[in-house]
Amino acid sequence: MFRGLLAAVVVAGAVLGSGGAARAGGDDQTMYEKYMQAKVDLGVLKRAKGENDPGVKELEARIADMHAQIYPPTPTAQEMNLHPFDYPVTLDFPGGTVEQYIEAVQSSAGVRCVVSFLAKPGIPFPKVSLKGARVASAIGVLNSYEGDTAGGATHYKHAVRQEDDLLVVRQEIAERGKTDPFDPRGQQSRVFAIKSLIDGGLKTEDVLSAVEAALKMSGSETTMNYHRETALLMARGGIEQMATIDQVLDRLEGDVKRSLKEKEPDNTVLNLRVSVQQLAKQLETMQAALQEQTKHMKELELELSQKKPGRAE
Repeated sequence: MFRGLLAAVVVAGAVLGSGGAARAGGDDQTMYEKYMQAKVDLGVLKRAKGENDPGVKELEARIADMHAQIYPPTPTAQEMNLHPFDYPVTLDFPGGTVEQYIEAVQSSAGVRCVVSFLAKPGIPFPKVSLKGARVASAIGVLNSYEGDTAGGATHYKHAVRQEDDLLVVRQEIAERGKTDPFDPRGQQSRVFAIKSLIDGGLKTEDVLSAVEAALKMSGSETTMNYHRETALLMARGGIEQMATIDQVLDRLEGDVKRSLKEKEPDNTVLNLRVSVQQLAKQLETMQAALQEQTKHMKELELELSQKKPGRAE
């Protein structure tokens, strides 16, 4: 037993020494080969000197460093500057409801970019397994997800729309045999994003007033609800009313873009004025420095002219 322990200590000494037999190959070894050899060496050293030996701790630290170089950590979605729709989703959803699935997707991705409007909460959703899927794709699974409610009296259907930086999931319920909830000839529910109009300088009240005035001319009843926190306008009505809202918002969007474009020359002039002021200050500073240098040169010339040749100082 003593001979075996002595042999292990000798081997351990070779592990810690540079260029020893346990590390044949030297610089010719790849990082991975060195990493694997170090793990073997660590096992030998632990058996010879124990878990708490300083040499064991040092080798463990070296192995951890090599592991970090060979297997660098995967950058996060934030570090890669991904759009929230592109955040990766990996989950095993055991089955549940539509709202539970939406929550599971957002929790897995670590992002909140989904808004849902469910006419009937609690609609069942089957088991789903995802690995590295995009948030947009994971939520897109709901698009056209439909079926009959318990008893078959009503039919549900889902649709997913992209509204600026949000994915909007809407659900409609229709009685069996009646108009499809998404049939253009029947009633529709739409979500309109007006944040770009507000950011462009329009007042929320003015936008909503313009939409309401246009809808009054259509003659059909339309229900609207505005969600101020997300700047989303929810509306329900016929296809003609939805098209009217689209036209009004498109027209306002065009007006905002033209207004911003007209202001660009003013911004350019302002930037030029700032640049001129900065250049003037720089010139003033340079002139002051030049005057200081000129004064210093004159003082030196005067000092030299007062000195006689050959006179000892």
